[in-house]
Amino acid sequence: MYAIELRAAGVDVTYFVTTTEVDTLSRPENHYPEVGVPYEKWVIEYIVKNPLRANIFPHLYIGGLVRELKTFDFVFLSGMYLMLAPIVSPAKAVFLSHGSDLDVWCDKKSYGLWLQEIRRGSAMVGSLFSLIGVAKMRKAFKSCAALITFPFGLSSDRDRVVRDISRNWRGRLVERFDVSFSPVSMSDKKPPFHENRLVLLCAVRCSFLPSPGRSPSDMKGVDVILKGVEKYIDERRLPVVLHIVEKGVDLELAKKIVSSGALRENVVWHKEMPFNKLLTLYEEADICFDQTSTSWLGAIGVYALYMGRPLIANSRSEVLGHMWTGSNPICEAVSSAQVRDCLVALESVEVRKEVSERSKVFAKTNLGPSRVVGEILDFI
Repeated sequence: MYAIELRAAGVDVTYFVTTTEVDTLSRPENHYPEVGVPYEKWVIEYIVKNPLRANIFPHLYIGGLVRELKTFDFVFLSGMYLMLAPIVSPAKAVFLSHGSDLDVWCDKKSYGLWLQEIRRGSAMVGSLFSLIGVAKMRKAFKSCAALITFPFGLSSDRDRVVRDISRNWRGRLVERFDVSFSPVSMSDKKPPFHENRLVLLCAVRCSFLPSPGRSPSDMKGVDVILKGVEKYIDERRLPVVLHIVEKGVDLELAKKIVSSGALRENVVWHKEMPFNKLLTLYEEADICFDQTSTSWLGAIGVYALYMGRPLIANSRSEVLGHMWTGSNPICEAVSSAQVRDCLVALESVEVRKEVSERSKVFAKTNLGPSRVVGEILDFI
């Protein structure tokens, strides 16, 4: 995302693709229309078969990549590639934290998650790699000129790790809460504004049951969404069609909620799909959902706002509000009753049209990458 925006601002950018075509989620051509195949010269494919091993022993496995990185003025690193920060000098390293990168790879409490990444060798070897990996990540961070990460307050785990690793660190902290609009920018289809029914889309990951090892940021509140829609249906208001994407560790529990009540005849399940197919579900929807629990808005919700679809979610405005201007159009919900109330409030086509326009303005003003790109341009 930032590579594309910086190129648009006139910066000479090189982007390295380190995953194979099988990893569709990580390949830029599957998300950004600006990145075509075959790649242009500014996108270089350098496949790293085992990122964990390669980053712990970079000179042995990815020496060519390290030599390439040394030729740049700034190098943006994410995930376990942070371990390269001390050895890319004279380039200055910037750690670009995505999602739960910090929670997983830099946390002394996350050795178990490291072990899950190590699929070969003995338990003793796996434990050793885990200890080395966390230690190298934390030490490497001290070499970074800047950290780009989510604001404090969204995740207690992240807050704890950032405060811990940044002690006596003199780099620059850049708060980010943004999404690239490129994946949805080609869609100009207006909301359908159905008058006699509501078409709903829940593409949120089914993760809502608290259990050992899960942090509050894993909780998406899909159970709250399902029970709220069920309350709405029980009141015999407008007919409802709810599209749900099958993903998440609590998928089977979500299906039980659906099968046991009034939702059964109103839900359409969809296997995980390429984004261009998911886009058609957005285009058919009157209203969309994002997380209603203790996580935060994701691209799923931001895309809905950008496309003018009213959004029901917990926006976490108490944490993110200082980064936003203008009124927040998101219908706030953290309980099934609030989900039901939001659906009632959005029944009116006129209300949905008004919220639709406000949503588009809000997304473009507050949730795109321009603010962070401005800060990056200020220090590179």
